[in-house]
Amino acid sequence: MKVSLWFRLVIATVCVISVSVSFAQGTIYKWTDEKGVVHYTDNPENVPSKFKGRAEQKTIDRRLTPQPESEKSVAPPVSPVPPSVSSEEKPADLTDVKGRNKEWWLGQKKKWQDEVNRLTNQIKKNNEDMATLRRGRVRQGTRTEEGIILNQGPLIDDYRELKRLQEITPGLEEKLKKAKYMLEEDLIRDAYRAGAPPEWIEELKGK
Repeated sequence: MKVSLWFRLVIATVCVISVSVSFAQGTIYKWTDEKGVVHYTDNPENVPSKFKGRAEQKTIDRRLTPQPESEKSVAPPVSPVPPSVSSEEKPADLTDVKGRNKEWWLGQKKKWQDEVNRLTNQIKKNNEDMATLRRGRVRQGTRTEEGIILNQGPLIDDYRELKRLQEITPGLEEKLKKAKYMLEEDLIRDAYRAGAPPEWIEELKGK
């Protein structure tokens, strides 16, 4: 009687150990879909039918390895996002102490360059027209604010128009000197005073 009871205890103990070992072990199924996403599950019923034959199986010890979530998905790696550039590093955002940017200063430079070119051309034309009027062969002309357009318009007095151009041209030469001064000196000095970046000033100095 005692032997039979002891034998039953041994059999029961073996059964408990077997169940514990079986429960402690499990199978994980792994497959990759068409988009490259990797999936995991511990339930074979959750594996799509078209991947059942290709799903990898792996036996794990539940006591040592955390049980994965059912149908856990791993997204493809994402490319790192480049660090954003702060506003202080963007040249387009730079300004002088009065809040004026590089484009404003370049606009001032162009304004005086255009004025220098315009006055230079007008003075050259007036000198050529005065030489023509001295020859006394012009009969027509149209006055402008700073000169004359010869050979078109009403009849003119050569001598009178010559005197007029002689009076106008020196004033244009004075304007030209001022425009050159504003372009080559005053604009640069103002840029220094306004705290414009050195590279702007070098560009303002360039031809």
